[in-house]
Order: sequence, then structure tokens, then C-alpha cells
Amino acid sequence: MKLKFRDKLIIAVVYDVLDIPMFFLNGLTFGIAGEVYDLIGMALGLYLIGPLGLLNAWELLDVSNTIELFPTMTVLVLYSHFRR
Repeated sequence: MKLKFRDKLIIAVVYDVLDIPMFFLNGLTFGIAGEVYDLIGMALGLYLIGPLGLLNAWELLDVSNTIELFPTMTVLVLYSHFRR
């Protein structure tokens, strides 16, 4: 199923908003919740925008999860739409 840009953007914004609590929840789960959520985000990025969505994997590199506060998925969806 081909998603429209608006739908992709809504999914990306919701994902990034839900990513913010992972910054706080990560301390309670010893880093596991944040890493699992980032893996889900990598797969979601691949589904939404193709190989460019794998750039969302850079959040996996930060074990402190301070990058969680940056709306990576939203920026990638906007970039993929406007680069054409």
C-alpha cells in the first residue's frame, strides 16, 4: 500500500513524539526500551521512505539516548519528500 506524504508525516510525528518518553523510560529499563524502540524506528523508516529511513539507525549509536529528543524520523520524511 502506497502511503501519501501527509500520512507518512503524521506517522513520523507520532513516532517522534512517542520517542521522547523513551529518554526517561530508558533509565528505568537499563537502556533496553530505548534500543528496542530505535530498532522499531529503523524498520518503520525503511517502510516509510525506503533505504533513506535506515539513517534513523544513528539513534542506536547513542547509548545515553539523548538523541531521542531530536525528531529524526520527521526530518527524514520531510527531506525525502522535498528532495524531488
